[in-house]
Amino acid sequence: MDIAYSLILAHNQWGSSGTINYLAEAKKMITDGIKASNVTTNNRLNLGDWDSKSELNTRPSDWMLSHLRAFYEVTGDSTWLNVINNLYNVYSQFSASYSPNTGLISDFVIDNPPKPAPECYLKEFKPTNEYNYNASRVPLRIVMDYALYGDMRAKAITDKQSAWIKAKTGGNPNNIRDGYLLNGTVSSYASGPTGVFVSSFISGGTSNSGNQAWINSGWDWMKSHKSGYYSDTYTLLNMLFISGNWWKPGQGGNPSDTQAPTTPTNLAVTGTTSSSVSLSWNASTDNVGVTGYEVFNGSAPAASVTGTNATISGLSANTTYTFTVKAKDAAGNISGASNAVTATTNNDTASPNLALNKTAVASSSEASGLEPAKAFDGSQATRWASAEGADPQWIYVDLGAVKNINRIKLNWEAAYAKNYKIQVSVDDGAPTHWTDVFSTTTGNGAMDDISIPDQNARYVRMYGTARGTSYGYSLYEFEVYGTDSGGGLDTEVPSAPGNLAVTNATSSSVTLSWSAATDNVGVTGYEIYNGPTLAATVTDTEATVSGLNANTAYTFTVKAKDAAGNVSAASNEVSATTSGDTTNPVKLTAIEDSFVRGGTYAGDNYGSLNAMTVKLRSSNASYDRTGYVKFDTSSLSGTVSSAIIKIYVTNIHSNTTSYKMEARGISNDVWSETSINATNQPTEAGTALGTVTVSQEGVYVSFDVTSFVNNQSDGTVSFRIVGLDEDMGADFASKENSDPAIRPVLVINEG
Repeated sequence: MDIAYSLILAHNQWGSSGTINYLAEAKKMITDGIKASNVTTNNRLNLGDWDSKSELNTRPSDWMLSHLRAFYEVTGDSTWLNVINNLYNVYSQFSASYSPNTGLISDFVIDNPPKPAPECYLKEFKPTNEYNYNASRVPLRIVMDYALYGDMRAKAITDKQSAWIKAKTGGNPNNIRDGYLLNGTVSSYASGPTGVFVSSFISGGTSNSGNQAWINSGWDWMKSHKSGYYSDTYTLLNMLFISGNWWKPGQGGNPSDTQAPTTPTNLAVTGTTSSSVSLSWNASTDNVGVTGYEVFNGSAPAASVTGTNATISGLSANTTYTFTVKAKDAAGNISGASNAVTATTNNDTASPNLALNKTAVASSSEASGLEPAKAFDGSQATRWASAEGADPQWIYVDLGAVKNINRIKLNWEAAYAKNYKIQVSVDDGAPTHWTDVFSTTTGNGAMDDISIPDQNARYVRMYGTARGTSYGYSLYEFEVYGTDSGGGLDTEVPSAPGNLAVTNATSSSVTLSWSAATDNVGVTGYEIYNGPTLAATVTDTEATVSGLNANTAYTFTVKAKDAAGNVSAASNEVSATTSGDTTNPVKLTAIEDSFVRGGTYAGDNYGSLNAMTVKLRSSNASYDRTGYVKFDTSSLSGTVSSAIIKIYVTNIHSNTTSYKMEARGISNDVWSETSINATNQPTEAGTALGTVTVSQEGVYVSFDVTSFVNNQSDGTVSFRIVGLDEDMGADFASKENSDPAIRPVLVINEG
């Protein structure tokens, strides 16, 4: 549709009497292409030419209503007016049923009457039933029909959206989040503000003069934020529209803004490496607004950025370069050049790139030509790229032997990591044990030059948990520096763990504790052995070995390990026998369950949802979630030999790889799933009963709560489920889940 529209603009700008008949080409594309393939018999726009003409599936981000009006104007075909009217009717029906207070619409719409598509529709990504990365483009699509053609239906929609989002964010565009439920609740998949969401809402605000302060704030936000290729491209489209540089056919295409921005000043070098130079400068001003800056290496363009700093990568070591900067605005006006600065890159021959041309492995590759080896070939023209739209993703390099490393350089393509870790391993063969040596949640792309304490490593991994864009992860180069000779290696083994003891045994698990080992550098973890078999690896001085048989004797030992891969002698040996198990254990289903959120959501109740979310966010109560579950135990008699809570993991949050959770027994059974919230939840601390690690979707996690159940005599037991790792969380099936097989249960063995 954009191509057809551009052909109409070209006809109006230059005419069609030249070599190319723009108008004829536009009509052909509109009628023989778009209408024939995408306009359905019910006057909707289908998803593509693979879809049938009777489909009711549609994507609101394709509803370019002002484009469709231009199609009508050049063809005279009333079909386009019918499509416009029908799409407004679809929006009206949808909003009345699903978003009466927000005016939001889901990424995909299906059926008649219209309704949100289900989650994971077309396997694109999970929140396709929410206002997410597709629907985020809708406010601009709608408001343009009012701005260019005066349709009041468009104004009514965008006025409602603007009133809601301004109230939701307190009038601060930086509080916009990248994903909402249709009722206005922030999506559990959201992470923060991003250009495609912010800019479109700001454009929507232009339908009402009372939104001027909102538009001004949004313009300032758009000028100073970079979100990645997808968002930045759409932000630019919005800025063209807001600044009056988007014109409809017949208006003429010469922009009225001819004033260039002021020249950037005080250009300075802020850092150098062997292959990059970092620069900063003072911001320029413009009569409309500066949209970005062009950085020049001599006379050659080196980078295009929106902020007042840049890192120029891919340079040669021990070489002098000269840089200048120019500012630009939305109309294409370019300022004069800043002062020139010179910088000489570092001489890096003393510390070679240990990863150059070494074997690489990645979690995925987007396509042929984007394999992991491309990030280690020494070329800034090639790159590795992961599969799009998926978290987590990783890439590691095998240095060939254990080296002593102290620096990592990541040269990101536009698809960068917002949250990621650098991890190392000293394993022989395929690496399975990783140690974090660096992490960030504020990655912004370009060049990351990371210094770390001296580490022994054979494998070095970038582990990405949250993308900075809607695409994947992509690196031009992944470099590792340190000592090639392998000097300074740690060869001293830790001391053996002491005082290994059994602290609990159930019909299916044994819990152990021991005294900490010591090491000349530092103990990084412990390996628990069931006889000669490795049963678990932990970092604490206690562990629960699960999946055991009832009424069976086992023998355990523990060994300590350090970052260099040195492993201690075995601890003392202990034996434990699991308790007996009845042939048919009792499975009690939950009678109440819910979760609570603090901060902005402290008064909200979530007891009717089909999922229970648990997440620790001590730094922001609005994102902190605590679970509650209750069981009726009045049918039990006698002593309970084991009691295990089992809750089913339906989704691990995108920034989470694994995290610890704890069950706490609470004596207060008065709470109700229909009314519990953060303000009236039980206040007692509760008894800590068991800790589990959540690392996989589609499985149960289990808490041993035997002692607490035996100490309760009123026929009801309640538990609080809490996260233990900051900013990590997951969703669990609640008792309202449509699949009875995955609802929470308390598994009881008596006798």
